Amino acid sequence: MADKKYYVKYRKERLINGLCLGCGERPPTDEFESCEICRTKHTAYRKDRRLKVCGQCGKEKENKRASLCNTCLLKDLDRVMKTYQYRKEHKLCVKCGAIKNNGKAQCDSCLEKRKLRQQRLKITIINHYGGTCQCCQESDISVLVIDHIDDDGASHRKKVGKGNVYDSIRQQNFPPGFQVLCANCNIGKYMGGGICIKHGKILSTTLKPKRKISKKKLNLLEVYGKQCVCCSESQLELLCMDHINDDGSEHRKKKGAQHLYNWAKENNFPKVIQTLCANCNMSKELSKKYTCNKHQKYLGL
Repeated sequence: MADKKYYVKYRKERLINGLCLGCGERPPTDEFESCEICRTKHTAYRKDRRLKVCGQCGKEKENKRASLCNTCLLKDLDRVMKTYQYRKEHKLCVKCGAIKNNGKAQCDSCLEKRKLRQQRLKITIINHYGGTCQCCQESDISVLVIDHIDDDGASHRKKVGKGNVYDSIRQQNFPPGFQVLCANCNIGKYMGGGICIKHGKILSTTLKPKRKISKKKLNLLEVYGKQCVCCSESQLELLCMDHINDDGSEHRKKKGAQHLYNWAKENNFPKVIQTLCANCNMSKELSKKYTCNKHQKYLGL
């Protein structure tokens, strides 16, 4: 109790005299109550303590990269799993526990926050790796993607999870082996076996034979047009079939990814499908408003 009174007394004196609360010798810096030297020492002390001591029980931890010791980690994991199961059984948002009615694991608010976080993370990573397509110098963020230079994207996604590639890149402190490509050049590299089929630029360390367009896709292009309805791109390898109503994922779940041609043929090639290049297709999908953000063109019905 005496120590507390002593601290309060000298705290008041130092505040009145305009001195640092830590050392009482130097004046504090702007917007702080302590000087820069004391703040630097305190920051280093806290950082060193976080590396050595568990943030929950205060005991020395086994893994310096973790914030808690192994015992507290197990307790925390058990608590998190119980909370998750309870919210899932009662049809609550597994993230915040709010009531939801969208049929998904998280509420609309948490899904929107997650979407914004992923967008900020994508922008950070793409800017770190150059911010423009390494092949055609495209700079529109809505059509840029991260590409695996060694063509090991499939194995990387299996290792970290399909939607966790950007998170793994940040956790590994932006390792080499990645480059920025636009969607067109990314598909052009795939179809060209490592060489962009449109610009002829080598984009991979492992070259493979060129891939051919399937006959079913060529038949669809004959019906729906051999160029993008938005930007008039005519390189066949870069074109794809787009569901105008943005129900492509639902359609693939019902019919399968390989049955689009059969379905279109059975329904007399309906006008709910259009031809877009990969860039315009990706830009339209991200906008959620049937509009290509790159060309500001409406692509809905």
